[in-house]
Amino acid sequence: MSHTADHSSITDRIVDYVNGTPNYSEGLHVIPRAHLAVVTCMDSRIEVSVTFGLQPGEAHILHNAGGLITTDTLRSLSLSQIQLG
Repeated sequence: MSHTADHSSITDRIVDYVNGTPNYSEGLHVIPRAHLAVVTCMDSRIEVSVTFGLQPGEAHILHNAGGLITTDTLRSLSLSQIQLG
């Protein structure tokens, strides 16, 4: 069994999906409604909205390797906090 993904079919599927769906962010403000920032691992198995019960537009979600608080993460959190007030 091969673990190699057919990247062209994945790309086609994503493009087809995006072209066939309305703009999901329409009507959402850039400032999260819940005034929340979440730092999480970039692991593709983590569904942040499901795990925390969040809806689109409720939180800034910061994904990185291991969910570690690095200098880059701190910079992003600082910008998030400035934006959140």
